Amino acid sequence: MHSARITLFLFLVVCLVQGQTILPSDLALDEVFSGYEAAMVIRNLQTGAVSRYHASECRERWSPCSTYKIPHALIALETGVLNDQHHVLPWDGVEHPLSAWNRDLTLSEAIQVSSVPYFQQVSQKIGRDRMQMWIDSLHYGNQDISGELTRFWLGSTLTISCDEQVDFLTRLITMKLPCARHQVERIIRIIRQDTTNHGVWYGKTGGCGPDGITDHGWFVGFIEQNEQTWVYATLIHGGERPNGQEARRRCARALQALGLW
Repeated sequence: MHSARITLFLFLVVCLVQGQTILPSDLALDEVFSGYEAAMVIRNLQTGAVSRYHASECRERWSPCSTYKIPHALIALETGVLNDQHHVLPWDGVEHPLSAWNRDLTLSEAIQVSSVPYFQQVSQKIGRDRMQMWIDSLHYGNQDISGELTRFWLGSTLTISCDEQVDFLTRLITMKLPCARHQVERIIRIIRQDTTNHGVWYGKTGGCGPDGITDHGWFVGFIEQNEQTWVYATLIHGGERPNGQEARRRCARALQALGLW
């Protein structure tokens, strides 16, 4: 197994230096994602090289679930619905299934605990017309928010692929979105996951499905390491409990197997 990882890593490095697109499904990520159907895209911003695990599935669109909190929060800041990462929205008084949601939350806290009710309030304050205008300007996924205003990103009409997640995140961190730099930087700070001697890891989980039953999990983000930036999107479905936390665990293992974390 150790030699297989070395071979995989060396092959990946050669391909990235040469700017080639590779398909790691031929190499050895099957063990990492054992028990699930999975797709993963990794882009190196410096070389432009892209690697994909199960390339055809990387083009398949799924509900973004709570990964939508990244553009959602950005839209809220740009429209003035939220002032900054410290903006508090009051608890609606409803007992929600996660106790972390049952209190007043700041924007930073709402993203960290992935609070659905917080962002349902945000969505109502933004309104459908402004939301559609921003979704179109961000070119996010299929841009279809025709579902219920407080749930269109949760197993409903808005969908996005791994390829499109990476494209959106690339435009986010390279400041290519029609948004103020300071607002983008706020979002980036909020989604920081960890800092180690390997670098800095950013990401956001997501998991949902139709009728409130979770049928897929996301983990999307980027890594800054040795003056290189790697943008990634990981999707899992099928198997047992394919939620965002499991996607995060499998993504971490994949990044480790590729020598990136």
